[in-house]
Amino acid sequence: MNDKLPQTLDGAYDQFSSYEGLRGLVIANARPQTVGNSPGKLASYTSPSVFKSGESGWVAVVKDKSEGYYYLLMFYPSNDDASLYAQTFNKMLETFKFKK
Repeated sequence: MNDKLPQTLDGAYDQFSSYEGLRGLVIANARPQTVGNSPGKLASYTSPSVFKSGESGWVAVVKDKSEGYYYLLMFYPSNDDASLYAQTFNKMLETFKFKK
């Protein structure tokens, strides 16, 4: 990844998306969402994979309470029903709490 630290949530998302794009992730449909008690940006992705069907999933870029960002990723085989995985990812996001 870039040695320069991102200064904004959008900058962190763009940096993460660019880096992950180098390994084949196609990240799309970004939207703002609070994660825990911090601002975040969520998106979906697709990617080539060891799975015959390919890989799909979600990424979250979340501002912490200091100078940094968290990058979260959850994947599933593209031929599976995404609804169960989406419920799990959303439940996981609900558990995050950030302290300064």
